[in-house]
Amino acid sequence: MYNHHTDSELLQLSREGRHAAFKEIHWRYSGKLFRYAHARINNREDCKELVQEVFEILWKSEKEIHNLKSFLYTVLKFRIINFYEHKSVVKKFSDYISRFKSDLTIVEDEEPEIEQLRSVINRSMEGLPARCRETVRLRIDEELSLDDIATRMNLNKGSVKQYLTMAMNYFRKVHSPLYRSK
Repeated sequence: MYNHHTDSELLQLSREGRHAAFKEIHWRYSGKLFRYAHARINNREDCKELVQEVFEILWKSEKEIHNLKSFLYTVLKFRIINFYEHKSVVKKFSDYISRFKSDLTIVEDEEPEIEQLRSVINRSMEGLPARCRETVRLRIDEELSLDDIATRMNLNKGSVKQYLTMAMNYFRKVHSPLYRSK
């Protein structure tokens, strides 16, 4: 029905509430955007999620878009950059937790060591907002994936990533004196 319309016309119709016009935009660009993302990220699920985020941004965008194709690819490019930055933060967070665990005094019995670790982590997390604290607990205590945490907390995956990044920055700030003195 809308396949003969230009991108500009589809965008205008979509903004007027015609969902079929937005579906046509999605149909027109989702495959191309997926291939663009997949050439840069070799994970189908991550690519699908990034493309979905691009269309969510388009749907919510209230600014005037002069070139739809350019807008979509630019948003995707920045989502890919954020994806790699987040992977870096998650790796640093994981390395930090490993290093943090190794800095604790080793106790003969594992149970006291685990309790000591939990105590230090809990004290460190007191300065975090409640939702951020809960995200870290689910990641560390239950070893849940980002998707599982998002489902459990009724959040989107992006919010979970933001909470973990916030926690990492906080932990780095709170515990940096420990590492500077070594």
